[in-house]
Amino acid sequence: MHSKAQRIARSASPCREITRMLSMIKLSASGCDEIPAWLLRQCSYELADIVAYIINCLVISGKVPSYWRNALVTPVPKVSKPTVFSDFHPISVTPLISRLTERIIVQWWILPSVPPDMLRDQYAFKPILEVQLQPLSTLCIK
Repeated sequence: MHSKAQRIARSASPCREITRMLSMIKLSASGCDEIPAWLLRQCSYELADIVAYIINCLVISGKVPSYWRNALVTPVPKVSKPTVFSDFHPISVTPLISRLTERIIVQWWILPSVPPDMLRDQYAFKPILEVQLQPLSTLCIK
């Protein structure tokens, strides 16, 4: 492996930050791994080293485990009496650690490398206020 990538990976996921992120995971559905959010929250300190190690291995190898690419998909009706497939929209639930890893990669590597003016109309992973303002910005004619 590249030594530069290894140094970046080792320094980029400090256990203190991983502990904080694990302790703040929203109580939501677990993915196909069936690891519940309450467990990650309650054991955040004990699990931080392990999760940091997993994330670092993923960054160094540049590969996402195939298991994390699986999602539990639940069709949710858009209308009161659905009759065709288009009356549903899918809700996909991936493993919580997969979602945490995605958030870390976006916040620590992708967002810092993209100029802020290129992200004006992008609202994923932004603070809640900006997410709430997104519908308003679509109404504004520039």
